[in-house]
This record gives sequence, C-alpha cells and structure tokens, in this order.
Amino acid sequence: MNTPDRREEFNNVLWQQGRLLLTNITRRWSKEQRDEADDIERRTAFANFTESDEGRSREYVFQFSSHAECRAAVERHNYTLATLPN
Repeated sequence: MNTPDRREEFNNVLWQQGRLLLTNITRRWSKEQRDEADDIERRTAFANFTESDEGRSREYVFQFSSHAECRAAVERHNYTLATLPN
C-alpha cells in the first residue's frame, strides 16, 4: 500500500494511535466491518485528535505496517517531543 507520509508536517504536535470509535454510524456496521476498520485505525497515527467531535478534527499522519509499530512510533514521537528543550 502506498500511503502518504506526513510525519515531518506534524513533527511538532502530539500524535495518537487510531482506534475505531463507536458512533451511531459504526454501530450499524457488522462485526467484520468494525474489525477491519479497527485494524486500519490501529495501524494509523493521527494528529489533532479529539474524541469530543468523534475524531472529525483528526489529521492523518502515517499508516504503519502493524499495530505494534504504530504504537511504538507514537510513543517514541510523543516522548521525544515532551523531552525537547523549550
């Protein structure tokens, strides 16, 4: 899969690993559809995510090969950002 890489563009903001939110729309999906969407979400890093707007404000950063790779990249990025001198 050829996905855009926007990591440099969002280098100075916190990232969050995606996850499927249960909304009025996603609740109507079959379990298989939810599982497939959640798999994609958990491999994807986002910036500017807020749960209060059900993720509408989030911005795509990058899609990794696995959930674990995404989680590690998000943790490493956010740690690095938090430890940089002001």
